[in-house]
Amino acid sequence: MYSPQSRPSWHTRWAQHIVSGRYVVFAIVALITVILGLQLQHLRFEESESSYFAPDDARLLAVKRFERTFGNDDSVVVLVEDKNVFSTALLGRVKALATALERDTPYVREVSWLGSAEVISAQADTLHVGALFKDIPSSPADLARLRERALGDPALAGRFVSDDGTLTAIVVELKAYPGDRELQRKEVGPAIAAIVAGFPDLRVHLIGGPVMAQAFDQLVGEEIARFGLIGLVLFGVMLLVLLRSLKAAVIPLVVMALSVVWTFALAAVFGWPMTGLAAMLPTLLVSIGICDSVHVIADYQQELEDGTAHPQAVVRSLERVAVPIMLTTLTNVAAFIAFGGAPLKPINQLGVLAAVGIVMAAGLSLVLAPALLASGRALRQARPAHKPEGQREGRLDRMLQNAVGFAMARPRSVALAFLAATVLAIGAAHRVEPQTKTVESFPRGAPLRLSYELMDQRMKGAMAVELVLTAPQPDGVRELDFLRRMAALQTRIQTHPMVTETRSLADVVARTNQALHGDDPAWNRLPAAAEQAAQYLFLYETSGGKSLERLMSFDGSQARITVRTRSLDSRDLRELEAFIDREAAATLAPDTRLAAAGNFALVVALCDLIVRGEMLSFGLALAAVALLLLAILRSVRLSLIALVPNVLPVVFAFGLMGLLGIPLHLPLMMLAPVVIGVAVDDNVHFFAHFRRHLGELGNQAAALRATVRHIGRALLFNSSVLFMGFGAFVFSQSTDLSEFGLVAAFAFLCALISDLLLVPALLTLFPPRVPVAQIPPHAQAQS
Repeated sequence: MYSPQSRPSWHTRWAQHIVSGRYVVFAIVALITVILGLQLQHLRFEESESSYFAPDDARLLAVKRFERTFGNDDSVVVLVEDKNVFSTALLGRVKALATALERDTPYVREVSWLGSAEVISAQADTLHVGALFKDIPSSPADLARLRERALGDPALAGRFVSDDGTLTAIVVELKAYPGDRELQRKEVGPAIAAIVAGFPDLRVHLIGGPVMAQAFDQLVGEEIARFGLIGLVLFGVMLLVLLRSLKAAVIPLVVMALSVVWTFALAAVFGWPMTGLAAMLPTLLVSIGICDSVHVIADYQQELEDGTAHPQAVVRSLERVAVPIMLTTLTNVAAFIAFGGAPLKPINQLGVLAAVGIVMAAGLSLVLAPALLASGRALRQARPAHKPEGQREGRLDRMLQNAVGFAMARPRSVALAFLAATVLAIGAAHRVEPQTKTVESFPRGAPLRLSYELMDQRMKGAMAVELVLTAPQPDGVRELDFLRRMAALQTRIQTHPMVTETRSLADVVARTNQALHGDDPAWNRLPAAAEQAAQYLFLYETSGGKSLERLMSFDGSQARITVRTRSLDSRDLRELEAFIDREAAATLAPDTRLAAAGNFALVVALCDLIVRGEMLSFGLALAAVALLLLAILRSVRLSLIALVPNVLPVVFAFGLMGLLGIPLHLPLMMLAPVVIGVAVDDNVHFFAHFRRHLGELGNQAAALRATVRHIGRALLFNSSVLFMGFGAFVFSQSTDLSEFGLVAAFAFLCALISDLLLVPALLTLFPPRVPVAQIPPHAQAQS
């Protein structure tokens, strides 16, 4: 027990220094906030497939090799919608827009539109390769002929104009970015949006990687601001209800606001860009860190109720909670540091930033919160002091005591019910599949999503899958046998329902063959003789053709096939990849290698990394928390019992995902370590108090009831904060974050139920033996 004559412990001396030097604390915190706040202007956002990989990742390096060989596969499609695009006025405005895009778009390689689209024709034996038209037709008859020619050419229909003539496309191809790919890519979307804004008379839709990156940046910025505000309002109301004091409610909010600002400022200092996952960071930090401040304030109010004078109650509160807060911070940090094992760069960075933010929140809770508490008058007491324990218990306290009493009275029934639920959840969890989404992660009705849907429905699709075929020797792709096998593979690929068209070097040769035979569609095939194939490629190149450098490598050892599809998620892409691999094995020569390239390869790889990352981060977080629990509780039995309510919510959450058909995507990859790392916070406080009360009282039932009486309200509040804080993501504009919010809120609800029912039941079935002599010194100091 505490005694004024005893030599004060280090945390007692620490508490006394904080209380006496509170104005110094305020000055230091203000100075740090100003210095770090100035760094927020350097914070940047980033969202692309490549942003999830380390710079030296083999898959990312393969994409860069593809870009060096064939050029950048990044492009923007500007769709212009009109009731009839084959009008002189409309085509004139489209040409003007295309000219402006080619002049003002950064890193532009070439801009193509219907008028400049490459067509192959011939007069007698002379091949002509050039634009569809130079001068815009003005007469109805010429416009009708243009319409017929454009819609009748497979290379134009669906790519530059829709079949119904209501959409026309301007394709902005980009060259390889010379410096920082992500930073320079971010210049493209805003630049094109600004150019398009200069043509208000046109109804325009934008599609492409740079446009999507810009939309993600905007979405992330809005989500961070929205959920930061939601968190402050929501948690402020909850704090007022629980603590019944405006000052008590404001203190945790100040602590959390500062920890969030400091964390984002440090991200700017480190030069770490914020991805879509960063929208989770404020709620993550507030939901976890606010619990520390609440424990400080709740214990302070408990001291006031027990008759301790203010500000001595602040010192006593820190004596009790300082070590548990440090220990829970250690377990939380260990869980988030486990993200470092995930093979995805943004997950690594988010784990480090979350760990840093949690440390800062804990530090502010142990320094700034008590300093603020000690300033001014004592807080209003949540319950009247100097009353018998039974009279001081409110309705909430009685509800918590009844729940624990029920579990202790029927431990076997409670344990069996949880066991049955676990079996059902495991069965449902087997249905969960990994999946990454791009356009579908935007809300329905969002301009970007509507643009992609328009491209998918009325053109030949918004997605391109890039394949690279490597011949065994230079100029091997020019050989007729290679061209025939490549064309055969294209024919097989086009039978897949997800594929709308394919394009390759073989199509250039076949189209040239058709042009030299009176433009008869029956001759749109490869020639019979190898000499003709080589001659056609020579004729095409010398006649002004510009596509060869994009379709084959300089030394002729590699050829590119572009497979056009509708917008697909990673599950569909993996299915398509498997289909292509099977068809390639049956079609290509044994010495020809096929590889996926471009952003498609990164999307498929991302799906594999999600599964690996989930398993690895879950395993590392579980191991770290288990070892820390063992070190803190110093009892194998208690540690195992404490681990159960950390693991079961994860199992139940995956069961819910299986039942609702929610796939395992990037935000949900973090679910298991987040739940384990956060739920262990209350477990450490619960079991630390339980050990102390068991040592004092020597009776397990009495120790459980005393534990619930002392921290029950804080535990319920913390769980409510987690449930509502993460549940707020249900209202996110991003479907991925919305699903994460639903599943995470369910997991934390399961964690609370496990704490109140399963833990008392397990402690009753497997009672620990904790002699007073084995109680850790910090627990004795808190008695």
